[in-house]
Amino acid sequence: LLGRPVPDVEVPVLVAYPADPHAPTFTGTVVDADRRTPLACAEVTLEDSATNVVAHGRTDGRGGFRLGAPRAGSYRVRVDALGW
Repeated sequence: LLGRPVPDVEVPVLVAYPADPHAPTFTGTVVDADRRTPLACAEVTLEDSATNVVAHGRTDGRGGFRLGAPRAGSYRVRVDALGW
């Protein structure tokens, strides 16, 4: 219909999980490794064992975060801060 090739497009896939009342919640504080001061507004993600992002958020003014997992399992918390 277009008459010309269309370049590849990256499309995110969102997966919804049913809520599990026994699923773990990950909480913590993100701090600068050298100065030991809280990092506000750092991006925090929760990844499952297949490296799929299942929850994400940002730290508060005191570096605190809280991420809920969709179900019991193995997860990794990843933190990305601007400039690091």
